[in-house]
Amino acid sequence: MSPNQLLTLVVMLVAGFVLLCWGWLGRRINDHPVCRDCKFDLDGVWPDAITCPECGSGLKRDGAVRDGVRRRMWPLVLVGLLVTLTPIVPLAAVVVAAITGRDLDRFKPVGLLLWEAGQADVVRTEKIADELMTRTLAGTLAGAQLQDVITFVLDLQGDVTRPWAETWGDLIVQAELMGVLTSEQSGRFQRQQPVFAVSGRTSVHAGSTVPLIVTLKEMRCDSRAARTITLALGNVKVNGRAVDQEAGEGRENGRRGASGRNLSPFGINGPLGGLFTTGQQSLGTVYVGGKRGNNPFGGLFATSTSLGVAVKVPEDLAPGPYELTFDLENAGGVGGGGFTVMVNGRRLGGTGDDKSAQVVASLKVPLTVQDKQTPLVEALKPDAALREAMRTALTPRRAELALDLRSPSGLNSSPMRMMMGPELVAKVAFATKDLPAPVAFDVFLKNGDREYALGPLTKGKTLASLVPKDRATFYSSSFTMMVNGQTVSSSSSSTGDDPDITVLTTPGGGNLSETVDVILRPSPVLAASTTDLTQFYGEEIVFPGVKIDRSAARGMLETTPRRRSR
Repeated sequence: MSPNQLLTLVVMLVAGFVLLCWGWLGRRINDHPVCRDCKFDLDGVWPDAITCPECGSGLKRDGAVRDGVRRRMWPLVLVGLLVTLTPIVPLAAVVVAAITGRDLDRFKPVGLLLWEAGQADVVRTEKIADELMTRTLAGTLAGAQLQDVITFVLDLQGDVTRPWAETWGDLIVQAELMGVLTSEQSGRFQRQQPVFAVSGRTSVHAGSTVPLIVTLKEMRCDSRAARTITLALGNVKVNGRAVDQEAGEGRENGRRGASGRNLSPFGINGPLGGLFTTGQQSLGTVYVGGKRGNNPFGGLFATSTSLGVAVKVPEDLAPGPYELTFDLENAGGVGGGGFTVMVNGRRLGGTGDDKSAQVVASLKVPLTVQDKQTPLVEALKPDAALREAMRTALTPRRAELALDLRSPSGLNSSPMRMMMGPELVAKVAFATKDLPAPVAFDVFLKNGDREYALGPLTKGKTLASLVPKDRATFYSSSFTMMVNGQTVSSSSSSTGDDPDITVLTTPGGGNLSETVDVILRPSPVLAASTTDLTQFYGEEIVFPGVKIDRSAARGMLETTPRRRSR
């Protein structure tokens, strides 16, 4: 019995006793003097009489006479008696159970257990689920009663405001093994297992892209569940109006640096690259598992509890409030059984059937469309002190040439790169811990008249930053090889070792001079692509004459002709 239920019984006991006493005492119907002993009406007798003419009690004693004749309220007496007796039995049972240690749930009917479960906390609902699971295994819970329990469990699973115990899921699995679970009930149980919440930037411009974070908030499954769900975005609507999402938009239309690299935050090289979704294009994979489940996919697929969603809103929206709704669909087929190969957020093939996509969750987000003249993120105008502090904090910690097996697009194609030979890339490292102001920069290397785009630099939360550092990609490589008779060694990993250091990389490092200018340009578009920035440093920072360390790639540089910069 939960503390709340116990408190309710005690309150009922006290309230019933009060009602009983009140009804027994009765209500006063007049103000006549009354003998306290026999309740005789002394009107016309008192105060002259010395004794009560009815019982002979002395009337001159203190308190022998009281004012008003009272009539008992028998209905109130009966109600008080009923309310008093009702909690006595369960309270007595609680006392006996506490003394003897016996489990009273074994003696309770199914209806009472389900009623208690609907009001119970996490600990109590676990015990009730255990008792009903025991009855199911023993065969004492079957037929209509078992169907009542299944319906209750599915309703409980779908109500995220009420606590869930994995034993409820075990009971559903057992019912399926017994052949009493319908296909509709089984599908409902699967759909209701993951519980998602959505957050992100809700103030946008018409035609812009909304960065959202979908978080796996809870897993309402059985204890041995172990499955992955590849999620895709579908059925995007604004105020009920369907909105088409063009895959890859921003990759073709993004801002490009002189090197030709796309600097759009939603482009392939940006922090949101590959996150546009349409139809069955994947958002990512989540793992749904119980506390006793063994994830067989852990070593093969990167899973996360937070996924990034980038949704483009229509160009023709007028300023004002709107509601964005979208579905998360199972891109791997019904039941999550499909196998899907994803490269840079695009599905290449697999056994999942597009036509069998099933809605896992429907989410909604309130949006406010701002006038395009209103900035979504405020650009800070620095004073002299902030300007100096920012230059000191963001001075490049190192700039170097290195060998990289990855392709410029960031795909892990190490075998192909090994065949083509290593690529020279330029790397610049910045310390981004405890910056004096929030930042959102597009970073460039300027070599003569040409600029090479390094990429975005921000400490704001971007959708790409949701990937856990230890699961960000699947590779770590090292090699030793001969290049034109020179021994070259290199190692690379897809994640950085120091979260306080941001390393930006650009291909074409062999074209760079001994020194370059490092340019940090504030980017309102990048700032708006984060989910948390409300301000960003609004002035360009230039670090002239930064020396490039070429020692790591010296062997390759000495044997490879340098191309002339255009």
